[in-house]
Amino acid sequence: MADALQGQVAIVTGAGGGLGRAQAAALAAEGALVVVHDRNRETAATCAEAIVKAGGAAEVVVGNVTDNADFRKAAADIEHRHGRIDILVNNAGIGGGQAFEDVNEALFDEIFRINAKAPFFAAQAVIAGMKQRRHGRIINISSLVALRGTANNPHYAGSKAALIGFARCWALEYAPFNICVNTVAPSFIATPMATNFFSAEDIARRGQANPMGRLATPDDVAKLVTFLAGPGADFITGQTLSANGGEYVNAM
Repeated sequence: MADALQGQVAIVTGAGGGLGRAQAAALAAEGALVVVHDRNRETAATCAEAIVKAGGAAEVVVGNVTDNADFRKAAADIEHRHGRIDILVNNAGIGGGQAFEDVNEALFDEIFRINAKAPFFAAQAVIAGMKQRRHGRIINISSLVALRGTANNPHYAGSKAALIGFARCWALEYAPFNICVNTVAPSFIATPMATNFFSAEDIARRGQANPMGRLATPDDVAKLVTFLAGPGADFITGQTLSANGGEYVNAM
């Protein structure tokens, strides 16, 4: 256990999944008390139990991040219990994988509601306390496709691009309060969510095509999140960092 985030309180949304679970564990390993926020009580509890077993501090808050009122209440309860929320990681999201002409209005609305609207209002729920304490970190989890584009995924790419735009605007608005806002945009990660849309053969090809010969992992993302949450990133805001093994440069 390190202590770069000792005494700080972090919320990771969607922390019951593989990507969020790695982020939660990494933040806890640096000393933060991590609030594991997820709609699935079982996976959230598994994440929190693993953190505690490793010597960290974690608690579970079950809720749907798309329910703005519910998340606001959860944030207020956390502030009341612990006196602070220092770090918000907007990790919860869903994948796409449909061709442009196959995206109907309901699908478009769903992906923007979860991937863009929910993080927007989650940040709004914690910003007042951060302003008052003149300290905070908000980290949005986007995707490399938001930077480079992709075929057959315009609604997903658009929703993830919104997170980059949000972060840049929030960074400017809240820099006077010592609140840093950044985005992490990793390349393809073979999480269970991704395997719902892509075949094993396609996933293997993606790894082989990467300049480093492998796919990004949840730990690659977690390392960036932990860095941006810590004191080493005190003067970094409005930025988009991408763990992609050179894939972005290779596509230029």
